[in-house]
Amino acid sequence: MIKAGNYKARIGDYGVKATNAGAPSLVVRFDALVQGEGDTANPVYWRGYFSEKALPHTEKNLDTLGFRGQLVDLADGPKGGALNDRKEYEVVVVHEISEQTGKAFPIVRFINDLDRGVMGKVSKVEAAQLFAGISLSKSFKKDEPIPF
Repeated sequence: MIKAGNYKARIGDYGVKATNAGAPSLVVRFDALVQGEGDTANPVYWRGYFSEKALPHTEKNLDTLGFRGQLVDLADGPKGGALNDRKEYEVVVVHEISEQTGKAFPIVRFINDLDRGVMGKVSKVEAAQLFAGISLSKSFKKDEPIPF
């Protein structure tokens, strides 16, 4: 079993599944690379739920995973291209205890975009929204040399 920790991973598969209550959920299998084990790909799973309480967390992760299209497109899995499975992500794996068996199993708790890094980069469109209504008292020109 993969240890709890942070791993680089790629999407291996995904699809839509019904919960026991009959609600939709998204299951994403990541192939996590474990250093020192010949860079073996270990499968770990993340589940996204669409209840009112879980939806903000699911939406954030869908954004991180490059989701494009309609929710029903997720049922096509990787062949449908709704998630970016060509990219490498960082997944945070934790262990949970199964209520049914009492045994520990690994799950993906968080999905991080490696391209955003610690600086938390945003797109130019997102930056424009963040800076809306903010103006500087001085004009800065791109072509001016930086004074040192």
